[in-house]
Amino acid sequence: MRLFANKNSVANGSKSIGSFQKNVFVQAATRVFLQNAFFARKLGEHYSNLEQTKWRYPKIPIPAASYVVLEPSFYQKFSREINMKTMSAHRLRHMILRIFLISSIASCTKQPEQVAPAPLDVMSFNIRYGTANDGDNAWPLRKDLAFEVIKQADPDVLGLQEALHFQLLELLEALPQYALVGVGRDDGEQAGEYAAILYDSTRFDLLSQGTFWFSDTPEVVGSTSWGNSITRICSWAQLRDRSSQKAIYAYNVHWDHRSQPSRERSAGLLLSKIAKRSNPEAPVVVTGDFNAGEDNPAFVALLNDDTIQLHDSYRSLHPDALEVGTFNGFVGTSDGDKIDAILLSGGLRSSSAEIVRTHQDGRYPSDHFPITAHVEFVKPTHSK
Repeated sequence: MRLFANKNSVANGSKSIGSFQKNVFVQAATRVFLQNAFFARKLGEHYSNLEQTKWRYPKIPIPAASYVVLEPSFYQKFSREINMKTMSAHRLRHMILRIFLISSIASCTKQPEQVAPAPLDVMSFNIRYGTANDGDNAWPLRKDLAFEVIKQADPDVLGLQEALHFQLLELLEALPQYALVGVGRDDGEQAGEYAAILYDSTRFDLLSQGTFWFSDTPEVVGSTSWGNSITRICSWAQLRDRSSQKAIYAYNVHWDHRSQPSRERSAGLLLSKIAKRSNPEAPVVVTGDFNAGEDNPAFVALLNDDTIQLHDSYRSLHPDALEVGTFNGFVGTSDGDKIDAILLSGGLRSSSAEIVRTHQDGRYPSDHFPITAHVEFVKPTHSK
């Protein structure tokens, strides 16, 4: 027997009910998730007639159950009992009370089924800022290929580095299922590069978001410290899967390319921010261009934190891979360091991971290879 899963399921049965969603009756109907849409519609129509008499239903607690199992005979019986022309307000009141009682009992004996979270496809992609004087590799000549690479990967969460505002607008137009989290690093609005997060808005609800600057004053827009002459930021989002109600955090970073003290201090600040997230039970995904190889102390520090337990989604599956360079300089070289990464906290593991080396007619979508990970939710392990 399939029951309605949310209030819209009931409201869709009738335009009449939709106009009374603030009334107690509709709260009752949606909480109980009436199986018979015709029943709900007729009862709603009758309530609209009763409203003309200024009848008001007394305030009583509504059960918090999300799913209720009621026998088919319950609906049949009440369908037979309803006479929309003669039912009194008094009788309607008692009928709703009976629904409350039955639903309360049912909610105590049957708990909502837990929906396992679906795997998560994650991508990290430094798309190279769109105003660079790159000649044959300028953004207008490669953007369609960049869009196609993203479409092929079809990520649920996409961390972008170096993206300028106009590039993001073009991306969102080409990929309308995504919503944007992030700000320009120069003014906290639209100026300068973003460390943007795009998430699939058909799957996730955005619960919270923010951006901090890698400096001694991380909440001060445009701030720098630690020897980096270029402003560096991290944008983050807390997302909730609509099907499973599982929350995750996504952090997207772009570390400094010159200052080692900046990279090391950035690692410490990132770990501190993650540790202080408002929902500590939610697992974490970190995407980024770290401008640091795998043996760099700043990157190593991220993987050595026992609390958050970050691990490299690629290395956990390919520990011995040698050609892992992710900066290609628009020529496709892969013999350098793996400076781009997708990191996963405890509670997450990758079942596949790839450095995407797609190119077309000698042209690459960026001077960095994008990287992807297919991520599964697992029971987290806790260090002693």
